[in-house]
Amino acid sequence: MTFLDRSQQPIRFGDFEAKSPLLYPSVKMMGGVFVSPLKAIMEILPEGPYRPLQVSPTHGLVGLHCMEYVDSDIGPYNEVSLAIGVQKKSALPLSGIKILKSLLTNRFEGRVMDLPVTTEIALQGGVEVYNYPKYLADISYRETKNYRICTVRDRESQDLIVEFDGRKLETKHPSRPNLDFHNYPEKAGRHLHARVEINRCQSATSFFLPHARIRIGSHPHSAVYQRLQLGILMQYFFVPEAEAVLYPPEAFNG
Repeated sequence: MTFLDRSQQPIRFGDFEAKSPLLYPSVKMMGGVFVSPLKAIMEILPEGPYRPLQVSPTHGLVGLHCMEYVDSDIGPYNEVSLAIGVQKKSALPLSGIKILKSLLTNRFEGRVMDLPVTTEIALQGGVEVYNYPKYLADISYRETKNYRICTVRDRESQDLIVEFDGRKLETKHPSRPNLDFHNYPEKAGRHLHARVEINRCQSATSFFLPHARIRIGSHPHSAVYQRLQLGILMQYFFVPEAEAVLYPPEAFNG
């Protein structure tokens, strides 16, 4: 059985038909995990059955992930995710063991706060099925000798929302290729659990090195980035070749 050999069921949302789970045979991605003041996180994190993942008594973690879906069940599109790292509410406030466990197992949990996409089908699916904070934007990629650059702009005004420059690192096939991302959206007053599984065919990861740069615009959608006051880059990953599975949402079971 290969990674993408999954049983699928037909689904419908808005004006579109698709299959679930959604399969992504070809994905390019890069991103970083930044340190953010806990006070800033608490001011915007919605109430839920979770608490911020703390790296210190005064700081939490925020992940920024840039995805280029070259091939998927709903066609090619681009997406950028901004998510606050969380853990169960019953967990201890300081999360050193939890962070170490996440790094060792490649299992990460977050609450998505911003999720621009480039196609209408990706927008409707994300909003109607998961109630993600999606909106349409112009998301483009370009490359220099040393960097791959993801730029998010308003579709009409072309005003900058955010730009992420990720260094092109030397990659290899990782010994533990699978990444598990667990998100906790809320829909109609119910907290959900949504999972994305990623198989990294080629990747590279670095810690506490200046391998990424972020530039935040003045657009209204930039406000969430500004409020989170993203600081030290704790982890950076560069994944030029991957495949992924997006599972349907389930009721949250804390």
